[in-house]
Amino acid sequence: VGIAVHAYFESLEHFPQSEAEAEAWCFDEGQPYQEEIRAALKSLTRKTDLLPYFADGLTVLKEVSILTESGERRRPDRVVQLEDGVVVLDYKTGHPTDAARAAYERQVATYVELLSAMALGPVRGEVLYLNED
Repeated sequence: VGIAVHAYFESLEHFPQSEAEAEAWCFDEGQPYQEEIRAALKSLTRKTDLLPYFADGLTVLKEVSILTESGERRRPDRVVQLEDGVVVLDYKTGHPTDAARAAYERQVATYVELLSAMALGPVRGEVLYLNED
């Protein structure tokens, strides 16, 4: 399910901006996990502090690879370029343990560090849990 949600979010150019829009969301025929994706979209619309990073007209990189100095690849789910800096978002589905939450925070901190080194302006990161409100 998590892979399907990530793939679907990666494919979207427009995200619902309200829970009603998410509820009425139309999927392509044969789209697997429609109800789970709809639930993730509805969860996103309830996160009003993060919803502006899913507005239309933004400069967004989705699942772009970033190389570390040692040649490893890191792939944040969504990097949003704003006038005053960059926001990196990583989606999580399921119900993480406290240890997993800490690991996810470290993962996003690594993305922030890598993007900051590219002199893109101030960078901040968020873990976006799509199963919690």
